[in-house]
Amino acid sequence: MKKVRTAGADNSQLVALHQRRYMHYNSFNRKDTIIKYIQISVAFFITLLVLSGLYGLSK
Repeated sequence: MKKVRTAGADNSQLVALHQRRYMHYNSFNRKDTIIKYIQISVAFFITLLVLSGLYGLSK
């Protein structure tokens, strides 16, 4: 097991490391949501194209 360090410098380093990891995780999250929104918009656009094509054929 690791010993818990109580020195001020070590604590600030741990906090900095934690913040860096958190920012890294957030950037990944943002990328995932952007990709998800792009996929949803593309699927919506394709659905509109198919529906308009079917509507055009049925006339």
